[in-house]
Amino acid sequence: MDIHRLIRDPTLDSLLMAAFSQTLKRLRQERRLSQQELADLIGVHVRQVSKYEMGTSLPTLERIRRMAEVLQVSADELVFGVTKRKAGESPAIRYPVLAERLRKLDAVVTRDDLKSIVDFLDAFIAKKQIDQIASGRG
Repeated sequence: MDIHRLIRDPTLDSLLMAAFSQTLKRLRQERRLSQQELADLIGVHVRQVSKYEMGTSLPTLERIRRMAEVLQVSADELVFGVTKRKAGESPAIRYPVLAERLRKLDAVVTRDDLKSIVDFLDAFIAKKQIDQIASGRG
């Protein structure tokens, strides 16, 4: 079959849009992001995210790259719903906004800053664990 004909196949386009829209919505919800939060993180208007999820619009390759980065999945998983996690690989951070901040922090942190940041995180985690034990949830 001619590759150009395959690329322009309306049936294939419809299947791709349906798979993409369902996967995008599932990943966004799993990460507890609203459409507005995802839109802000990828640099589009919230209506565009809605169109992606309704299957009425497909993003550019650059936008797919950015969404995959924010949602912490491969472009394959985002577009086709295919998961290829390697054995022993850590699951993605549940909150993309946290992952984004950690990426930004990683780019600017110095060795001197690192101990303070780790101490702060350890104290925050310890407080949350104490709160859970005190409330009977831990």
